[in-house]
Amino acid sequence: MGICLLSAVIGGLFAFTTNAAESGALESWNFGSTAGWVRYDPLNNANAPMTNPTNCLEVVFGTLTMATPQVHIIRADMNASEGKFSGQYWSTGITNVNFRIYCATRVPDDLRLYFYNATSSNWWYCPLATPEVGTWVSYSVPMFYNAGWRLSGGTSGQFKRDLQGMAWIGIQIQRNSDIQSQTYRIDDFVLNGASKYKDKDGDGMNDLHEYIAGTDDANAESVFKVEILSTNLPNGRARTMLRWTSAPDRMYTVRRTSNLMEGFPENRGRVPGKPDKTQFEDEGSEDGKAYYYKVDVE
Repeated sequence: MGICLLSAVIGGLFAFTTNAAESGALESWNFGSTAGWVRYDPLNNANAPMTNPTNCLEVVFGTLTMATPQVHIIRADMNASEGKFSGQYWSTGITNVNFRIYCATRVPDDLRLYFYNATSSNWWYCPLATPEVGTWVSYSVPMFYNAGWRLSGGTSGQFKRDLQGMAWIGIQIQRNSDIQSQTYRIDDFVLNGASKYKDKDGDGMNDLHEYIAGTDDANAESVFKVEILSTNLPNGRARTMLRWTSAPDRMYTVRRTSNLMEGFPENRGRVPGKPDKTQFEDEGSEDGKAYYYKVDVE
């Protein structure tokens, strides 16, 4: 069998053109501006500007004469906070969305974090625990499919694709069924994520790449790498076998070339990841011929 050189590529399949969200992005509204932050009423398909009377966003449901459902989504679009909260979340390593909520007089009947992808028209939401009255309550919502995110018929693959083109993200508050006036405040909206500038475990792979690959950024032994193996056929000839570090919620594409000057034009297969290790047998490999392989992870 010929010698096969291997390359492991992080995120090589992404080809989105939306802006990238920023890990560490913070909006505390301490300077009064609420540009790009809107109060959307999904029941009436209407937008209204936000108010910021005390260095935080404030939502007021007025006194009613009879109980009527009212819902507002306080959302950030691509114009909010210099666009730091829209665009690509997956490939930029956004792992959590943090914020605080204050209920002045009543707790809401329903509280959710939403995001919307304009390409797929999907509205993903994650239910939030009921806050308390009269105190600031902090939330940290993981941006992972299995953290409770919901969409009718949605899959983990669709969730990751939709995270790559987030048109807006927002907090939905459904007023308490009480007819009295009620006030809610939102503050310290923050994106947390894996940094491309840090290598927490010193294994030569930055934390962002570890996040995308599904490896453990706190364990130097957990790193995305590919091994070359071989398997023997009944006729005594050999066939190329690849094995790489993998995660069950990742997809991998194996590419091949016999001439590096041509790049990697041959797509040998798209492979779902398995826990710990994934193997792939290149059935089209010829004994005695040298190949170069590349494994992309998304």
